[in-house]
Amino acid sequence: MAKTHSAVSIDAESLWHELLGVSFDVDEFLENYIKNRMVPSKNSLRVGSAIFLLDAVPQLRLKPISATAQPMRSFIDLHDSTFDTNRILSSLNDLFDACVFINSKAAYQHQHAEEELRHVEEEAQEKLMCRAEKVKLSLREVERLQAELKDLSRKLNHVGDKISSTTKPQERLLEAQKLLAYFIELDQAELPAQMTFPELLQKRQTLDDYQKAAYSVLSLQKVATALEAYRDHAYEMARGRITTLYEEIETELALLFSRGHDEMDLHLMQQVAVLLQSFPEGFNATIMNFVDRAVHVVANMSNDPFRHIIQVCDATYKLIYEVFPGPSSVMDKFITRVVCQELEPVIEAQLGGRTTATLEAYLGSFYDLYKRVQGLEPSLSKFKGFHMAGILHSLFDFHLQRYMETELRFLNHKCDQLLQQYYEVLATDLEYYGKLSPVKILPEPDADIFTMTIGASKPIPVLLGDFLANHPKAGYENKLVNETLCLRLLSELRQAANRVRTFVHTEDEVASNLLQLASVVINGVAMIHLDYGMEIGIRALPPSDPKTEPSLAFLRLVHHTAMILDLLEFQIRECLRRIERLQTETLKLDSLMQQARERIERKATIGIEGCLNAAMNYLRLLLSRQKKAEFSNLSKGFVATPTALKVADFFLKMIESVKENITGKNHHNVSAELGLRFHREIIDHLENFRFNNEEGMILICDVKEYRDVAFILDVDAVSKLFMEMLLLTNLLVGPGANLSVICKEILRDVESLESIGYFLRLREDFKIVSDSVEEYI
Repeated sequence: MAKTHSAVSIDAESLWHELLGVSFDVDEFLENYIKNRMVPSKNSLRVGSAIFLLDAVPQLRLKPISATAQPMRSFIDLHDSTFDTNRILSSLNDLFDACVFINSKAAYQHQHAEEELRHVEEEAQEKLMCRAEKVKLSLREVERLQAELKDLSRKLNHVGDKISSTTKPQERLLEAQKLLAYFIELDQAELPAQMTFPELLQKRQTLDDYQKAAYSVLSLQKVATALEAYRDHAYEMARGRITTLYEEIETELALLFSRGHDEMDLHLMQQVAVLLQSFPEGFNATIMNFVDRAVHVVANMSNDPFRHIIQVCDATYKLIYEVFPGPSSVMDKFITRVVCQELEPVIEAQLGGRTTATLEAYLGSFYDLYKRVQGLEPSLSKFKGFHMAGILHSLFDFHLQRYMETELRFLNHKCDQLLQQYYEVLATDLEYYGKLSPVKILPEPDADIFTMTIGASKPIPVLLGDFLANHPKAGYENKLVNETLCLRLLSELRQAANRVRTFVHTEDEVASNLLQLASVVINGVAMIHLDYGMEIGIRALPPSDPKTEPSLAFLRLVHHTAMILDLLEFQIRECLRRIERLQTETLKLDSLMQQARERIERKATIGIEGCLNAAMNYLRLLLSRQKKAEFSNLSKGFVATPTALKVADFFLKMIESVKENITGKNHHNVSAELGLRFHREIIDHLENFRFNNEEGMILICDVKEYRDVAFILDVDAVSKLFMEMLLLTNLLVGPGANLSVICKEILRDVESLESIGYFLRLREDFKIVSDSVEEYI
């Protein structure tokens, strides 16, 4: 298609080929087209194969568009009024017509290509379906042939079984006849010149001779062993000669293997090793001899048996795999033999002798050697057939059988030793220079401890407790129980537990052994050390009727004991975590800890009771020293009496000691008991006085002091009692005429009439005002 205008002519076919070019660029084509179209110096312009005929056209200059240019302003600056727009329009129309032609041609070619592609796809699909059908037929044919082959194989096997069932009995019969003939020959006093198995009595020189003799003697030995098992006395002479021949050939084969090893004749060693496999004793002896030679060949340059073991195995394992049949089992025996041969002297030297004095060193050496042998496993595990469990059993079986007995004996001895040393040092610090009896668990608190001392020395708590009662020492409560000592015993338990986990491998045995170890430490720490501390503290308590301010040291002792007991339980459960997997051992451990805790709590209760009794008796003593004159002394105004201040100060010390040293539910119970006793002491003390109005005002100041310290206990019931007491003291200062009204108001906040009547009786004018308050008395 071509279209010609007066000013321009474009060859559409040439433009089509130009468009098909690989390097064709539309933007570049249009830019060149417009640029050349605007050049007036030529009358024609060729772009590719397209020819543009140009008349004299004024030159146009492209002008860049600036940022300040007006919108829609032309980018062409016209310098000549003769510029012909019609010519440009005609050229562009011509170009558009060429593009329309090219588009229609491209659409036609695209449609033609799609039809041809569809035709090719249909042909390919038809061929593929045909081939798939052929494959399906081929698969069916293959399945049919496989079924026929399977049936043919079954028939052949059936024929083979029939043939075998026919020929094997005959072969066995011939073999049995041959063996019987040889038994008859060997059972004679003089052997015949011609033997059924001549290879057995001939001199063996070649490997083939040894192979024939070995196969023959093995067959005869099998029959001889069967006859012996049935205790059949037939052919005894023949059996004896066969046994002699068996041992002779076995020995010769072992020597032949050694000769091959010396000469490094691998073929000979391989063949002889195959024969020796049927001679168990000879085979094992050959392996042992092989090990001895290997250890001797590889020199121990470092004098370290553990390193030498690895060197020997690395240098020998290739030869084993080349020579022996079943090299994995042979390698296992080889490694076991090498390890035992190298380490048995070391183990005997370090673990041979053991006494109570050297048990710690024995267990330490045992553990270190065991771990070092286990440390060989990463280096030896590359060899197939290696079993570390068998090696450990071979080396340490004697020591493992007696391990737990030794461990318990050592732990018991260590606990007793550390405890005895501690109490000897404690006695020296307390300036007690008497001889101490051995540590042991005391009888239960309900038993008479003195029945244990008849005809024997007194226990340590009795000696030290009685000494402290007669010679009080400041700060003794910090020495009766010692956290460092308990941590030392727990450290021994942790080391013993690590050894148990190393030496014992079944979970049930580990849990049972750990429980036994925990029982020893619980007895040492709780049932002896903490119990001794409680017992000494009880015996060292201040007298029940002290004349001076009693010590509250026992409360601090209770605090230290509770902390150590909690630490003991936590550390034991951390150390023995594997016990938690087994319910039976867990319950037993819980029972042991519960028994120890209950024992300590019973002792603590006795001691706290005694401590509080002494404190309250001293408080009663302070109150008993108060005279009525203190209530009549108004020189300082209405303030608390000196006795009340002393009582409040001492009671505050008691409260602070209880808060610091008694925790948990025990703190609330002891605080409540302390507050109730204090309230009772105050009430009983007031009964000794009768008060007028001024004295009642002083008493109110005293009660305020008591109330303030009682509030520190933070016990609601106690706080309420002292609030009521303060409220009731108002009955002592009210005028007699208004007393009935005051009683009525107080009754709203007081639970009982008895308390109102009690305080009314403390008035000096009670007999005068009693008629007006008769209903409250």
